[in-house]
Parts: sequence; C-alpha cells; structure tokens
Amino acid sequence: MKIKTSHELADLLVFHYSKYDNLSKQYLLNVRNIPEFDLHELASLIMNEDIDLAREATSFDNPHYETLMLPALINHMSKSTDTTLRNDFDDAWLEGIILYLERIMQNLIDDHCRERAFRQKEWRVA
Repeated sequence: MKIKTSHELADLLVFHYSKYDNLSKQYLLNVRNIPEFDLHELASLIMNEDIDLAREATSFDNPHYETLMLPALINHMSKSTDTTLRNDFDDAWLEGIILYLERIMQNLIDDHCRERAFRQKEWRVA
C-alpha cells in the first residue's frame, strides 16, 4: 500500500510507535521518538499538501534557515565536489525542515493518538 497523505502516514506511525498510557487512557507518541526516515517522509507529505508551508520551511521564514540551513548551503557550494560538505548540507536542510515542522507533525500525531484511543473504546463497546 502506497501512503498518499500525511494523515495516512500519521495513523500508521501511531499504530507502530505509540504507547498506551493507562493513567491518561490515551496513546502517546512524541515525534522525537519517531525514526528520522519516517519524519522525513511525513514532512515531505505535509509539504506536498501545503505548498505555502513548504515555502516557509525552506526559506528565511524558518528560524533555522540563517543559523543552520544557509551556512550549510554556502559551505557546500564553495566546494561542491566535497562529499562531506554535501552530506552536511543534506543533514542541515533535513534537520532545519524537521525542526520547523515539528509542532505541526506533533499536532497531527496527537490527533491520531486520540483517534486510535477513541476507535479502541468503540471496539470494546461493539
């Protein structure tokens, strides 16, 4: 099955990584506990669904742009054949985008955690 939306992926991530908390009777999942490759895919889907948000995440609207992303770009461009600088550039841009979208991803994950708990309660009643 090909994941097509951020909501589909968030639901799958909650299924695989969330933990049930007996005290709150909720599923919990912090985005910082999700593997990077899954966060990258989630960020990609979110940006694909909202092009304005994608522009913000990859521009000076992102507070990490000037401190993390732009310096890595300039370093990479100064020696574009240096594979270490290329990797540093890739890492910096991925990190900057993930940091910018972290709150949005967390809200999406939280929504799907609540939905999973709600579905579980419905299954018990049925």
